[in-house]
Amino acid sequence: MSIFPTKDLRLELKFVSRDYNYDLIYSWLKFHNYNFQKEYEDRIINNIYFDTLSLTSFEANIKEYSKRFKVRFRWFDNFNNKKNGNLEIKSKDNIYGWKDRFPVNKIEVSENKSWKEISKRIINGVPNNIKTLLKEYSVPVIINQYCRKYFVTSDGKFRVTIDRNQKNYDQLNRSKPNLSKNCELSDNLVLEVKFNKEEETQLQNLLSEIPIKYSKNSKYVNAVKNSYGL
Repeated sequence: MSIFPTKDLRLELKFVSRDYNYDLIYSWLKFHNYNFQKEYEDRIINNIYFDTLSLTSFEANIKEYSKRFKVRFRWFDNFNNKKNGNLEIKSKDNIYGWKDRFPVNKIEVSENKSWKEISKRIINGVPNNIKTLLKEYSVPVIINQYCRKYFVTSDGKFRVTIDRNQKNYDQLNRSKPNLSKNCELSDNLVLEVKFNKEEETQLQNLLSEIPIKYSKNSKYVNAVKNSYGL
């Protein structure tokens, strides 16, 4: 169960397809009457997912508990060199979700650093109540990486992201990060539609003629299943 108060409730709808459908999806966005525009430049996203020894977050997600959360550290661009990132607690209460972010500056995630050093750096950069949480959710399970494209409607109410070129790196029982042995999911494409709870009434119009089907999807769950056969 999430320890955080419900705030800024939003919904995320996910649509999973194959990469060869990208042009079809891009055309849908380009000609949509909601006037989608590019929000940011494309970015490479990296996530370290932390869990308990018994994989509590993983179990809560596959069993679809109504209240659940994930703990991850996110940074952008390449793996190596010192980067600024965020420790994120991504919570969900039934269909609604929210994120709490805690910035951590100049952290280096590389095969030359131990997980002990990396975890210590993250813990030292977050508030005390989050430190307590990280003592339990202390096990690095997966690092994933993908390229993200960002789009937003002209009124700013709906955001769409498209994730491509996914890679997963298993981390269990490793003293240092594994950044070289990966399981590529490069033919997968994930489209996410994100909006605040207040905009639900517009959803049918927004998703009219979308060329791919809605699908429940968790990158963390998929990565764990793919890497460890769970």
